[in-house]
Order: sequence, then structure tokens, then C-alpha cells
Amino acid sequence: MGDEKHTARSGPVRILIVDGHAAARDGLALLLSRQPDLAVVGATGGREEALRLAAMHSPDVVVIDTSLVSDGGSLCEQFRKAYPATRILAWSLHSDGQAQQVCATLADAYILKELAPTEIIPAICRLLNGNASH
Repeated sequence: MGDEKHTARSGPVRILIVDGHAAARDGLALLLSRQPDLAVVGATGGREEALRLAAMHSPDVVVIDTSLVSDGGSLCEQFRKAYPATRILAWSLHSDGQAQQVCATLADAYILKELAPTEIIPAICRLLNGNASH
């Protein structure tokens, strides 16, 4: 992530991953943990655990699977209320308009899980630098 603006902060960017699929969650955690300026502070498949981990670690970014966003969005709303500075990145297996529309109102950015791993880290950098995309 090199010379990106967010690296001016002290310490690594704290990331919390919330995904009901263990393989996706663990794979993303492994990928992100290899970056020296990123720290995965937690990875979980449950809402309550996500909120507990957020309270413990104050993440800068929360990556949330859209299956957890689209069933009411209460998790995103809870994050927004409790941690207004935390950026929310929704990620999904689906590229349909409905998933993107839900995420556009509840998350700061949206990304497809099918993207190459080399594209996920720049997407997080853009999100942190205020260049969110849906």
C-alpha cells in the first residue's frame, strides 16, 4: 500500500472481517495479514462476535459479506451508530443490481469476491482515502 495517504496514521490499518463462509473469511484474513501496513484485528461469521471484536479493537475498516448486509442491514447500521469513523466495505459473490443497491445505501464501498487478490488491497486503500466506489 506504500505511499497511500492513510499510511500517515500511526500504526497499521485495523481491519475486521465479517463473513459467514470460513474459507472466504480465512483466505481474506491471510491475504491482508501479509501486508505490513494492515492488521486483521478479527475475523468472524457472526453479528454479535463482530460487534464484540469492534468494541475491543476499534477497526478502521470492516469488510462485511453482503449476505450479512442484505438481510436488513442492521449490522451496518449498528456499526454506523457505534463507530461512525469506521469505513464499511461490502463484498459479495453476486454482481446483481439488488446486492449493489443494498450496499450503496449501507456501505461505503462494494467489491466482488471474484476480484483478483491484487485488486482487493487497492480497493481498501481507495476506501480509506475517500475514493469509495459501488
